[in-house]
Amino acid sequence: MAPPDVESPAPPTPPRRRRGARLLIVLIALWAGSAAADDLGGPLLVPVAGVRPAQLHSTFGAPRGGGRRRHQGVDIFAPRGRAVRAAQSGLVVRVGTNRLGGKVVWTVGERGLLCYYAHLDRWAPGLAAGQLVRRGQRLGSVGNTGNARTTRPHLHFETRPLHRGLMAVDPVPVLGGEVARRRR
Repeated sequence: MAPPDVESPAPPTPPRRRRGARLLIVLIALWAGSAAADDLGGPLLVPVAGVRPAQLHSTFGAPRGGGRRRHQGVDIFAPRGRAVRAAQSGLVVRVGTNRLGGKVVWTVGERGLLCYYAHLDRWAPGLAAGQLVRRGQRLGSVGNTGNARTTRPHLHFETRPLHRGLMAVDPVPVLGGEVARRRR
């Protein structure tokens, strides 16, 4: 027991809390650094291996769910199991599941761009929130989880700039693709 006039050291911070604090600090720094940005920079890496920007077609804003919501990204169709790669270097913010996206990954890059990868068949081994990833690093593989169970395997990819209040923006121009909207 320490003498009463000597301060005991604080207990160590649990790893989960440290990771959460690190994520918060990074997000605040990114927000501050991106607030004055006028564009997204670019181009980002097309996140599905073997797909070229010219093959992308935007369906951003198209009605979904009987018109109750709008499509907030681009669907990149590819065979099940094809590698899904980080479109930019950055920090993995979340690895998990949700009803619409199924198996998903969220990353944030140094330009303050949040990227969302959905409908994954599986995640890359060892991928976890708080991990730094390099542009092109494998995040998982193409699948059809979540609300995509009845469609062909594909990656649903979204971009959400922090300096625009995390509102989704069409990722195709940032990926260098031709924007050819399909009217529905």
